[in-house]
Amino acid sequence: MWWLLLIGASLLYYLHIKNKMRYFEKIGLPHEPGTFPFGSDISWKMLAGKFSIVSLAEEVYRRFPKVKVAGYYSTFGDPVVVVNDYDIAKRILIKDFDHFVDRRPMVTNPKSNKYVVKMLTMMRGDQWKATRHAVSPFFTSGRLRAILPSVDQVNDELMDYLSNLADLQSVEIKDILLYSMVEVLSMVGCGVKPNIMKNPGENVLFQEFKKATGAAQNGTAMLKFVLLIFFPKLFYNLNIPLQDPKTMAFFADIIRKSMKERKEKKNDLIDCMLDVAKNMEQSMEEADEEAEETDLDKSAKIHTVGKMVAQFSDEELETLIISQGLLFFQAGSDTTSSSLSMILYFLSFHQDVQEKLHREIRDAIDDNSGDEHLSYATLNSLKYMEAVVKECLRHWGISFIERSCNKDYYIPEVNLTIRPGTLVQVPGGSIMMESRFFPDPEKFDPDLHFGSDVSMNPTTFFSFGQGPRSCIGVRFAWILMRATLARLLSTYKFLPGPNMKPTFEIDPKSTSGGIIGGIRVRMEKRRE
Repeated sequence: MWWLLLIGASLLYYLHIKNKMRYFEKIGLPHEPGTFPFGSDISWKMLAGKFSIVSLAEEVYRRFPKVKVAGYYSTFGDPVVVVNDYDIAKRILIKDFDHFVDRRPMVTNPKSNKYVVKMLTMMRGDQWKATRHAVSPFFTSGRLRAILPSVDQVNDELMDYLSNLADLQSVEIKDILLYSMVEVLSMVGCGVKPNIMKNPGENVLFQEFKKATGAAQNGTAMLKFVLLIFFPKLFYNLNIPLQDPKTMAFFADIIRKSMKERKEKKNDLIDCMLDVAKNMEQSMEEADEEAEETDLDKSAKIHTVGKMVAQFSDEELETLIISQGLLFFQAGSDTTSSSLSMILYFLSFHQDVQEKLHREIRDAIDDNSGDEHLSYATLNSLKYMEAVVKECLRHWGISFIERSCNKDYYIPEVNLTIRPGTLVQVPGGSIMMESRFFPDPEKFDPDLHFGSDVSMNPTTFFSFGQGPRSCIGVRFAWILMRATLARLLSTYKFLPGPNMKPTFEIDPKSTSGGIIGGIRVRMEKRRE
């Protein structure tokens, strides 16, 4: 008899999912039809490894190019709303942020993910707001100036490493940039100096980093990520650790030891969060005073009711610091090295742009009495470099933006009410290629698209997200990229390497927008 109940329950569940996959049809919204059990065609293809998760919203934009809002179904019929229209997206991400405070819910079991659950990107609601307030002071101008010497030190080591390469005709630049990014983020995020570039293949910390980020797990990390994203209840109930417990313990011990043994300030994330814990309100005022420098900074501010001042016990503070240090170190290393390698990719194919940028950098160095260690103010004054970076990131087109609706939200343009719990995605990469924002959008031209303050509405640049849940480390990423590019381009010319093509495809197995085949450049030392 039990098998009849099982068949009946399975049939009812099947009919329930099929009914869920009629949601968009019922409300009259353009959409990709769904098929049991994995949803729309693009969801099936993503799970089959035919394109990356970061390309889902962009694919919907391509299939519905003239539609303001479209939809598709994720696993088991969950509806996903894709907002193709810039004006609606801006309201959702900035003006009406209170309806979309959280990112996609990724609930991991705290029994096996003690530090993951406390990472800023995993938090929701008031817990996220309190932690964001605690971390924000690290990204003020004063703090970033203080860590610039550490960045310079690592860039010196990077230049030494490059000078000792036997062959500059075919250099996998992403790998080398990852060495330096892990080095500097180990220093400012974990409080240690691992000396990776002395021997990357044998460096224990770097090998553990690869385990933590999935590079050394032979697809296991991607499988876990897919389970977490598309089968969250199963992932939670099976008590699966998102990252290898031994690797997490390795880094947690490093940060814990750094916290306990430091005899003087290192101007790193640990110092910042310890300072915040001592005087939260003063630190928040410091962050607020320095944050409103650009329109994008203003859009990222959060407003709280009353005093959102978190009071932490010693154990809670230790866990919080370790969690944010791990997040900052792991997430920042891969994204920044990927961005830098893509910038060098585009510069290799646009020698005129590279030469103009090289000249700006050399002029700044000459004005600095020949010293290649440029100040924070000088790096921020490199306006052409800023335009080049933005144009490279715009053409790369990686902008994985999604928010979870937390209360009914009505979109009058399409007569749609988004219900609580519905996931909303914004194809920022496609919006950045619209001609109404960027004249001749397919053309690579920093002067045309970012040449003056009035040529670009800042909120049309989606590479770092938009609104209060945009990338909190954007200011650090900017100064790190500027300093590294200044050193590289002052000494080397970058050209396309063997078999390198001016067009690229995003690796379907990448969650950070890596490209198929990598970026293998040819380098020539300049003679000044």
